[in-house]
Amino acid sequence: MSNNPDDQFQKIYLIFYKNQLASLNDFLQIMQSTLDDRVNNIDIDLDSIKNEEGFKENLDAFSHEILNKEGEVLEIREHENLLRKTFIVSLYSFMELWLLRDCRHKLKLRKDLKLSLSDLSGKGLEKAKTCYSKVLGIDYSFGDSKDWYFITQLKAMRNCIVHRQGSLTGLSDLPITGEAKKLKTFVQIEKHLRFYGPGEQIFIESDFCLKSLVIIDRFMMSLLFI
Repeated sequence: MSNNPDDQFQKIYLIFYKNQLASLNDFLQIMQSTLDDRVNNIDIDLDSIKNEEGFKENLDAFSHEILNKEGEVLEIREHENLLRKTFIVSLYSFMELWLLRDCRHKLKLRKDLKLSLSDLSGKGLEKAKTCYSKVLGIDYSFGDSKDWYFITQLKAMRNCIVHRQGSLTGLSDLPITGEAKKLKTFVQIEKHLRFYGPGEQIFIESDFCLKSLVIIDRFMMSLLFI
């Protein structure tokens, strides 16, 4: 085992990063499992109602119970989407925090640079990109990277969730321009995203959350631990 302080720091840094990433994954799995269990219980209740004596002969007498149960499923699906939106915001914040923290650390190690992160233009993700590519000279092709494109669209989705409740129009008459317009195209081509309801609200499937987790991990491993 190396006694180099920088190597030791990197190992501890990696363990800390992976533990936090695992916590996000655990949250996603527990959330999905809990919601699936609730839906399965409702399905069992529906089957029980449909198997009651006289169900087929007297559907009207059971219609109220069935509608209530189906309404519960729709409510769970809405909760499901809300929780996934929360996950996307948390995941993006996790990524941005780690990138900026890493930039600060790497800048401090570079004694030849008389710069701090606050000296660089931009905010958040763009500031980190500037630091890695133009200051630190990290060999990462932001312009050609599919992961980077995905992450920029994830940023647009995060902004849409935070500032427009996950609706391209903000559930109002806000125009779909600029970032929101690009996001619309992204949602239309992404397999596990779709629009629903008024205001072109974004519905996020569980597989999109998993995909986002994998891409962000791959992207960050290529920058943080080199």
